[in-house]
Amino acid sequence: MGKITASILCFLAGAIGSCCAANPAYSPWHHCKGHYITPGPKSPCAYYCYNLITGWSHGTLGDGAPCTLSMGRHTAGQCIRGVCIEISPPWYATCDGVYRGRGYAPSCHYTCRDRLGQRKRKNYFYGTPCLNTDKLGNPFGAAGICKNGRCIEHDDLEVAHTGATRKVFSSKYHKCQLKQHLTKNILSDCLHYCRRSGAWYYGLYKDYSICQ
Repeated sequence: MGKITASILCFLAGAIGSCCAANPAYSPWHHCKGHYITPGPKSPCAYYCYNLITGWSHGTLGDGAPCTLSMGRHTAGQCIRGVCIEISPPWYATCDGVYRGRGYAPSCHYTCRDRLGQRKRKNYFYGTPCLNTDKLGNPFGAAGICKNGRCIEHDDLEVAHTGATRKVFSSKYHKCQLKQHLTKNILSDCLHYCRRSGAWYYGLYKDYSICQ
């Protein structure tokens, strides 16, 4: 019965331009614990969830969740209070290499427009605290600083960059809760990273966690 229900749900999701997942991976943007039906083109920040116990439920993605606007062309946006807001490239005033976001810079380069309205690819200033992220926005490796458009992890910095390392792990980036390490394997780093309100920060593992 469960497989039949799942098949019907996925068929209906496809009919409205969405897709479904029987066991969706953890996401900070929604709380579905059943069959997750992704947002469709008409409501890019709204999703449905079906659970055999609780039945149907409806929700909106959390603030900061990526979304896509269908305006003749697919335009990147960000969910704010259930509404998909277009992300406009910053204007020339922000083509100065300064990272104005919260938390670590998820990339060491960005797109802006110059005074003539031309799009430019710009690197953040050397020394900007950063954290490498993949195409899905998930972090990998450790935090570091930007150098020539690349995020150099703190372990790879030269001895002369001691001050930069202190900057990377200053108190303004320490917003993750203590984390328990439950397995016996040795951690490659005694720090972990978490996302809060769409921005990345670092935290510590609890005492007795073994790390390199």
